Amino acid sequence: MQVCPQCFGLYGPEQNRCPTDGQKTAHYAKVLIGLNLGPYVVRSMLNEGGMGVVYSGEHPTLGRKVALKVLRPELSLREGIVERFTQEARAVNTIGHRNIVNIYDFGTTPFGTFYIAMEYLEGRTLRELIDKEGPQPLARVRLIIDQLCAALSAAHSKGFVHRDVKPENVMLCARPRGEYIKLLDFGIAKLLTSTEQTNTGAPLGTPQYMAPEQIDGAPTDHRADIYALGAVTYELLTARLPHPGHSHAAVRQSQLAGPPAPPSALVKQQRLAPLLDHAVAGALEPTLERRFDRINTFHTAFLRGLDATQARDYSLPTPAPRAATATMRGRRLLVVAIVTFVSAGLAAFAAFRHADPPPTASPAKQPQSSAAPSEPSSTQLVEIVQAALHARSADLRQQALRFCSTADSQRWESSLSAALADEDPRVRRLAARLLAEPRQLSPASKRALSRAFAQQVHQVENPWLALDLATALCRHGVAAGKRHLLGRLKNAQGILRTSVLEGLAFCGDPAGSELRLHTEGALLATRMRRWGLLVGLSATKDGAPQALDKLLAAARAPAWETRIAAASALARQRRDTALPIFRAALKHAPLTARRRAAVAFARLGLAPDPSIAETLLESLATGSESEDALAALSLARTQLTARQRAQLVKLLARDGPKQLAAALILLSSSR
Repeated sequence: MQVCPQCFGLYGPEQNRCPTDGQKTAHYAKVLIGLNLGPYVVRSMLNEGGMGVVYSGEHPTLGRKVALKVLRPELSLREGIVERFTQEARAVNTIGHRNIVNIYDFGTTPFGTFYIAMEYLEGRTLRELIDKEGPQPLARVRLIIDQLCAALSAAHSKGFVHRDVKPENVMLCARPRGEYIKLLDFGIAKLLTSTEQTNTGAPLGTPQYMAPEQIDGAPTDHRADIYALGAVTYELLTARLPHPGHSHAAVRQSQLAGPPAPPSALVKQQRLAPLLDHAVAGALEPTLERRFDRINTFHTAFLRGLDATQARDYSLPTPAPRAATATMRGRRLLVVAIVTFVSAGLAAFAAFRHADPPPTASPAKQPQSSAAPSEPSSTQLVEIVQAALHARSADLRQQALRFCSTADSQRWESSLSAALADEDPRVRRLAARLLAEPRQLSPASKRALSRAFAQQVHQVENPWLALDLATALCRHGVAAGKRHLLGRLKNAQGILRTSVLEGLAFCGDPAGSELRLHTEGALLATRMRRWGLLVGLSATKDGAPQALDKLLAAARAPAWETRIAAASALARQRRDTALPIFRAALKHAPLTARRRAAVAFARLGLAPDPSIAETLLESLATGSESEDALAALSLARTQLTARQRAQLVKLLARDGPKQLAAALILLSSSR
C-alpha cells in the first residue's frame, strides 16, 4: 500500500499522488525510515514477512538498539489480526523468561498501523542454520532443546500456548559464555482457557509443524507445542521434515499415512539410540492421549535418549509407553465388565423364567422409554445463553453477543450494555458496534454507553474503542459522540482518519463525505472494508449518489460473492434492489454464497428460504464455529418443523458455540 509522506494518508498501490495535498506517495515500508515510532528512530529495514516488516531502530537518548516489528496496513484493518499482533507484547511480558525475546513497547505508526519494539538480536534462525549446515551435532541439539523446553515450560505454566514453534521462530545467538537461543513470535499465542477457532475457521500456524488436531481446526492445548517441538527436534537431527507438504491438506495426508521414519534410519554420521527415536516419536504421536502430556516429560525422555546414544546403548526402550499400558489395562477392565454384565443378565433371565407373570398393563399407562428428549423451557434456554455471555472464553462471549444481537436485540439489549464493561477490549468494541446499529435504545443503554465513553475517551494509546463508543452515541443522538468524532478529525491520519470519517458518515454528518477519496479505484486491500466505507458514504447527502452507483454496479458482477456483498450494503438504502439478489442467490448460488445470502436475510429481519434450512442445520451440527455463526444468524427467525426442533434439542447437550446457537434459535424461532 502507498502512504503520503506529508499527511500520512493511506492509499492503494495504484494511487501515485495524494488526492489531499498532491504529494507523491511512497510504499509504506519506505516511508517509516528516519521517522520516530514512540521514542525510537527507525534506521533501516531488516526483513519483510507475511505479517509485516521488521526494522532496526534506536533509542536516541539511551543508545539502545531495538527491532521494530510493524504490522502490514491491510492487516491493521482486521480487528482479529490486530488483537493477535498486540497480544504478543502482553504474552511475552506475562511469561518473562530469559529464552523468550523481550518486548519493550508497542503503539501505532503515523498512518495508523501497529508496531512492537523488541529486543534486538544478532544471530541466525534455526532455519538458516539447518539449511546451511544440515543435521546438527548432538551437543548443539541438546543446548537448543534444553532452552526451548525451558521457554515453553514457562509459557505453559502461565497458561500460554505458542502454537507456531518452528525453526524460523528460534534464534541462535552467540555470547562469550557460549550459544543461547531466543524463542520469537508469540503473535498467535493463546491462553489455554480460550477457544481456538479464528473468525474465518482457518487453523493458525505453519502446517509442517502443526499437530493433527490443530490442522483439523479442533481445540488445541499445550500438547500442540509438544508436537511442534518434536518436529523441530526431528529436523535438527535429520535436516528433514517428519511430514513434508506445501499445504495443510498435504501435511495432514502425510500424518494419516503413518509415522515418519525414525531419526536413526536417516542419520548416517552417528548411530542414534532407539531411546532417542522413542522420545521423538512420543512427541510426534498423532493421538493426543498417547503424546507426551508435559514438556518436561518429553525433555526427560529426550535427554535419556541422548545419554544412551553417547553411551552406545542400543537396547530397545522399556517399559512400554504409559498410554499404551493404560490402553491394555482398559481393555482388560472392559473384558471383565462384559463378563460380569453377561453373567448378571443370564441370572436375571433365569429368575424371570421362574417368576409369576406380571399383570398386563393397559396401553394408556405403558411407559414410553424411547420418547425423544423434551424441549427445555424458555427459562432453561435463557440460562444457557446467560452462561455463554459470562463464559471464561472471550471468543465465546463475543459469539454470544453476535447471536443475541441478531436473534432478538430488544430482549438482550441489557446484556449488550453490560458487555461495555467486559475485561476484554475485543468484547467491549463488539458491544459498542452492536449498540451502534439502527435500533431504539433504552435510556439505561444510552447511560451505559456514556459511562463507557467517559472512561475511554482519554486513552491515547488505543483510540479505537473510544471511536466505536462515540459513533454509537452519535447515531443515537448524544451530542458528546459527534463532538469527539469532529475533534479527532482535525489531526487524525491514515487508518484512524478513515475510521473517524466512517463514524461521521454513519451519523449523517457532511464531513463523512470525504470517504469518497478512500473508495476510488483499488484504494483498499480488503474488499469487505471497502463495502463498509461505501455503506457509510451512502448515508451522507453528498456521497450517496457516487456510493450507490458503485454498489449497483457491483450488484451486477458475475461473482456471487461480490453480488451478495454489494446487495448487503445496498439493503440499507435500496432494500427493493437487494432482495431480488438474495432470492436469486438462495436458488442458484453455491453453498457458501447461499449461506451468506441467508445471513443477509436474517439481518434484514426476514426468514431464509425454507429449502436451505436442512443445509444450515447440518452445518450447525457438524461444521466449524464460523459455520455455527452463519447457521445461527440465518435460522434465528425461521419457522422450524418439529423434527428440526428435535435436532436442535440434541445440540443442547454440546458445549460452546453449538449449544449457544441451538438455544438462541429455539428461543427466537416460532413454533
